[in-house]
Amino acid sequence: MDATQRIGERKPNALTVFTRLLAAAFTALGTIILAAFMFLIVVRAMYVNRALPGISLAGVSLTGLKHEQIVTTLQTQFTYPEEGTIVLTDGELAWMMPPSELGVRVDFDAMATRALTVGRSGSIMDRLGQQIDAWYQGVVLSPILHIDHVVGQHRLNQIAATIDRPTIEAALEVIGEEVFPKPGQVGRMVNLEGTLEAIRPAVIQMVDAVIPVVIEEKSPKILDASETAATANQLLSEPLTITADGADDLVLPARTVATLLLFELQESGTAAKYQIALDPDAVS
Repeated sequence: MDATQRIGERKPNALTVFTRLLAAAFTALGTIILAAFMFLIVVRAMYVNRALPGISLAGVSLTGLKHEQIVTTLQTQFTYPEEGTIVLTDGELAWMMPPSELGVRVDFDAMATRALTVGRSGSIMDRLGQQIDAWYQGVVLSPILHIDHVVGQHRLNQIAATIDRPTIEAALEVIGEEVFPKPGQVGRMVNLEGTLEAIRPAVIQMVDAVIPVVIEEKSPKILDASETAATANQLLSEPLTITADGADDLVLPARTVATLLLFELQESGTAAKYQIALDPDAVS
């Protein structure tokens, strides 16, 4: 009896204990994983065609909402295109308007689609990972805004009617026996696409902003011809004597010379000037 009792009471060795503990740990871990997996599956089944828990946009919870409900909810929250303010400026000129006048609109349908895509794209593991992230950390989506360039350019063309001006070359005009300079003008034109791109950062953040109109300028070849006019007037201050070999000198009064003056544009690289000449046909 004593020998039998000693055999029956023999304690298990360390390896056996470790094996049993490891098996228990794996069983527990497997049970937890299975339970979590089943929980996620149940949640997905409860939120069919609805935004999963933890999804929001600009502070608005979208959890449990269907596509149409998300659109309706967001439409009541996002009034920026109609109630925001964009001020376009050009020097001292300013035009104030809501972003909607520049073609800005919120794409509610795209935002609803994006909200319903979280946890429903990629592989099975990707989808579950997105669902877990949304549940524990939350997924904050960004607003989706678009600029309708047709509408925006139409409004900017109205502004351009005030800003745009052509490039004008300086000119010289002969009146009687005097030459008068006409100043040139730097051309200015509103860059429609550039201006719409300039408002984009403010639009994306849905904030009010003051933004300079994007202008393209084109300088004339000659902006000021007053120096040439002064030279021409010096020429007209006295009669002009034309000499030629084998011929008598020809003396032209100032009033005659004034009718013969030509102003020829000469360019050299980026520089340009008017050259004074006499009409060769008239003096030949």
